[in-house]
Amino acid sequence: MSKYLGLFVSESTEHLEALGRDLLQLERSAQPGAIDSLFRHAHSVKGMSASMGLENMAVLAHRMEDVLGYIRTKPERVTRELIDLLLSSSDTLLEQVKNVAQGRAEGDESVLVGKLTEAVVGLLGESPSPTRVSAATFSLQSTPRSDDPNRTVKVKTELLDEFIESVGELLLATAKIREVGKGLPGQLQSKLDEETGRLHTLVKGFHDKVMAVRMTPLRVITDRLPRVVRDVAQHRGIDVELVIIGAETELDRSVLDELAEPLIHLVRNGIDHGLESTEARREANKPPKGKLSISARRDRDRVILEVEDDGQGMNPIRLKEEAVARGLLSAGRADHLSESDVLMLACLPGVSTAQNVSEISGRGVGMDAVKRAIDQIGGSLEIESQPGKGTRFTLKLPQAVAVVRLLLVQLGEETVGLPIQTVLGALEVEKAGSSVVY
Repeated sequence: MSKYLGLFVSESTEHLEALGRDLLQLERSAQPGAIDSLFRHAHSVKGMSASMGLENMAVLAHRMEDVLGYIRTKPERVTRELIDLLLSSSDTLLEQVKNVAQGRAEGDESVLVGKLTEAVVGLLGESPSPTRVSAATFSLQSTPRSDDPNRTVKVKTELLDEFIESVGELLLATAKIREVGKGLPGQLQSKLDEETGRLHTLVKGFHDKVMAVRMTPLRVITDRLPRVVRDVAQHRGIDVELVIIGAETELDRSVLDELAEPLIHLVRNGIDHGLESTEARREANKPPKGKLSISARRDRDRVILEVEDDGQGMNPIRLKEEAVARGLLSAGRADHLSESDVLMLACLPGVSTAQNVSEISGRGVGMDAVKRAIDQIGGSLEIESQPGKGTRFTLKLPQAVAVVRLLLVQLGEETVGLPIQTVLGALEVEKAGSSVVY
């Protein structure tokens, strides 16, 4: 079955991620559609696991089916503890899929199967029937009709990277041909320029189409955040409302890959020591439930991503004290920093305003990693905060980084390329002897 391994990993991962999202939806509202979707995902994972000979995974998925089958008939019996157990089972299956993808053996999940069995006994009042999972025929998804306008095909990101590299070389080669043509006689130069211009148009069109294929909606990473928010909020014992706007905004896949971890850092930190406890919010005349908003929008060739909470805000005085105490900043310089520069001190290694260190955040090891990751993809980070009202992190990201336009500058015998998005402007100057006249 090794020839089906890639398909199994891809399909089962999609089912399990969707199962996790549906479980969070079920916790908020027990809608029949969500319950039916949950059952289908668990059933699909069970069938595929059995077909691949992964008996432990198949048994675990089957026992999840037992629990979900009961929830279908008694949705009012859903509890947070039951959702926790199902989420834990989904996480375990996802981890097992990763193990199989890396050539490792599946683990023994008899303890988790036992907990699910106990849940079935508690719900039904009787033990479930013995679990026997037979291997069904493993089949590919049906191929869409050729006239289907929405038909898609999965392509490895490595192949797309090679396409981008090749089209980049084509663009460079076209530019070099144009440069060579400048030394030809007038008529030949005119003809070469015409054909080079046509070639450039074709290559540029090819480049735009490849870039369009690489563009991926932000929801690929924002779909994971409701689970992160739930787990961190539950750990702290607070209620948090997550609002996501603009999840359909598209970025290059390479940008999204680098953005996933920084975004999770911001979300976890915002909940852990940005939002106050329920009691503190009531005392401050705030709604008991904290709010975390994530919004994205296009701004020409960049994407503006904002992460905002309505918590207690950042303490600029403590930030300066922390930076000075750690020897990262002199006291004199700290007194002359602007408000925005003071808030950016939170991005220095080891600097944190958290009053308590937890398992989640507060050790000053998150924001520096966030800023470093954003800088590496050509983006920028801005922080705004008002004590008692909340904090907003604004990420200005390039929509794509595969091909970057450069401004070429001659410095003596060296030619330097500056990314065009970092150039504020150009100033034409004249040389007078050895001096420069502005």
